[in-house]
Amino acid sequence: MKKILNFKTARLGRGRGIAVLLAAAMAFGPGASAWADSTVDGRIDTLEKTLQDVLRELETLKKEREEQRRRVEDERRADEEKRKAMDATQQALMEEIEELKSEPKGEGFVASARGAIDRVAPGLRLGAYGEHHFNWIEGSGGDQSDIHRFVLYLGYEFNDWLRLHSETEIEHGFIEEDNGELVIEQLFAEFLITKQFNIRLGRVLHPAGIMNRYHEPTTFYSVERPTFSSLVLPSTWSIDGVGAWGSLTDWLSYEVYLHAGLDGSGFSADEGIREGRQEERPGLADPGVSGRVDFRPLVALGVDTTADLRLGFSGAFVGTDNANRGGNNDTPGHVTILAGDGQFRWERVEVRGELAWIDNTAAEELTNGAAREIFGWYAELALHVWPTAWRTGVFEDSDLVTFVRYDNSDTQFRPLAGNPRIRQFDRREVAFGVAFFPVHNFVIKATATIADDAAHDGVETPDRFDLGFGYEF
Repeated sequence: MKKILNFKTARLGRGRGIAVLLAAAMAFGPGASAWADSTVDGRIDTLEKTLQDVLRELETLKKEREEQRRRVEDERRADEEKRKAMDATQQALMEEIEELKSEPKGEGFVASARGAIDRVAPGLRLGAYGEHHFNWIEGSGGDQSDIHRFVLYLGYEFNDWLRLHSETEIEHGFIEEDNGELVIEQLFAEFLITKQFNIRLGRVLHPAGIMNRYHEPTTFYSVERPTFSSLVLPSTWSIDGVGAWGSLTDWLSYEVYLHAGLDGSGFSADEGIREGRQEERPGLADPGVSGRVDFRPLVALGVDTTADLRLGFSGAFVGTDNANRGGNNDTPGHVTILAGDGQFRWERVEVRGELAWIDNTAAEELTNGAAREIFGWYAELALHVWPTAWRTGVFEDSDLVTFVRYDNSDTQFRPLAGNPRIRQFDRREVAFGVAFFPVHNFVIKATATIADDAAHDGVETPDRFDLGFGYEF
């Protein structure tokens, strides 16, 4: 607007200049007496020259006005293009945020919030994670180096609504007879329909607990996984079937699956249902149903805080009369699981925990001391102690975490009627240590574990010290 006003002022000034020029031409040039005595032709010539000057001036004004109009139009067009670009960017960001919100908050490596997947080609996704441990266990034969696991992720995005995910794991760095393991832990197709409802088909992770879904070494702070995650809710537990998942709101999400059941013949007194997991060609004769919900109360209440609290509740009702490659195994019954887990983070303080109760009716068919009920829990406190002032240069992405965890895992919580309770399988542990992250997806850990059990029979439960490093990318 200021430019236009200046232009009008300039044009008005030039108009006045033209009038003055005409008046001067008539009054003074080339002298008053000469003007009166000049011939008509001379006066016409003078007027024509004056008119030529006026026309040239008007043409100049016209060009300047057109140039001004063009500049204004160019600026308007540029502003419009910028606005459209900003709107498009904003829309893209909003769509990306919604997509991230709708991602499952619990499919382990496949959906890791730390971004363990690196896109290397259109539609193709590659990644990996692994861990190497050094164990010193009290007593003979317990000191070892162990390439505990290396997991390769391969995925493909066919389009914006159909994806394929897979995880293939090698354990202990060597495979021969009973040593090591090569297993496909996950292989499923994912159909993205809406934020509230999506479908998975194939082999997925069982939804109970934290560790079975998030077990990359950079997502927990001890070298080894908690005993609870081995003997109560065994990790890693894969299931073959079909399921649905989604986010009903910003603070409530769910997963539910119909899947192959357990092999009850593998249940035992010391390891509970762990060896009942089917891995090769799971039988479908006696299936199961499992699910979970996750609730974020601070978000639901609209609390304006930097703290984050998540509470999860999961359950399962799983048949046990299944044999590998189909058929039955003569252990009819079912396993009922009720479990809860939670995570809290505020500033440098982090708390997490899990608990689970398991009822195993298939124990009635076994004679190996497998208990009717299993119960376990753990609670962990962690402090992020890396000083903010040190987060510069090569340590910009670094962190140092100290933690302590109490674990109580009892695979003999309630034995069958008439069977004695084997108290040595009521295990208690205190683990503490440090985890150093030079970058967010690589960690070096040290953990000491003091172990005990409820038997108090004079047989000492071995303590242990572990070192290790882990990574994901």
